[in-house]
Amino acid sequence: MGRHVLTVKGYTPEQIREYFRTEEKYTIGIRLYAVYQVSLGGSSRKLRDLYNTTVKGYTPDQIKEYFRAEEKYTIGIRLYAVYQVSLGGSSRKLRDLYNTSFKQITNWVHQFEKEGIDGLRDKPGRGRKSRLSEGQLEELREMLLNEPPDTKGFNTATWSGPLLKEYIRKQWGIEYKKAQIYNIIKALGFSYQKGSGSYPEADRKAKQDFVEGLKKTVSGYREINNIV
Repeated sequence: MGRHVLTVKGYTPEQIREYFRTEEKYTIGIRLYAVYQVSLGGSSRKLRDLYNTTVKGYTPDQIKEYFRAEEKYTIGIRLYAVYQVSLGGSSRKLRDLYNTSFKQITNWVHQFEKEGIDGLRDKPGRGRKSRLSEGQLEELREMLLNEPPDTKGFNTATWSGPLLKEYIRKQWGIEYKKAQIYNIIKALGFSYQKGSGSYPEADRKAKQDFVEGLKKTVSGYREINNIV
């Protein structure tokens, strides 16, 4: 069976480009995201080396504040991903460029097909209906075990409750309260330690012990949604 190729139904590349011509902030969002990627190390180092430059005077977190302050910048990033899909962009390159799963990019495409530009806006959580699925919880657990935050665009190597809350919001558009995030962490078999000036990655053996301690089998992901 051949591999499924993602396409954009109902829109030509030229029709999608029209959105950028009519709203300047969508284009600014793309450029700002490129600057943000260059400001990062880790998985974004290839991009930084490609342009042989760095960002002076701004930290990655300061650049991210622009996206929080102006929704259209974020919409511009997602719209450009949809545009690249319409041109036949490869799933691997898109995953690397947007530092997200191809499933998330597929969601952006499908939302755009159904609702146009409004489908790319963040939807606020609505009560208990907006909860992580079993598949998303499994993906989250694997990420916490194997992928530090700096591979996901954060300027730190250690996951925390607030970082995880922000990641879930950006990745799946689901809002959790702080206490709920720590319930999820605990139910996934993880432990949380308040900051004490040291981190698991500071010592190789401590980090290995920390990871091994996380590898616990949870009884069922449905239980997690029941407690949050």
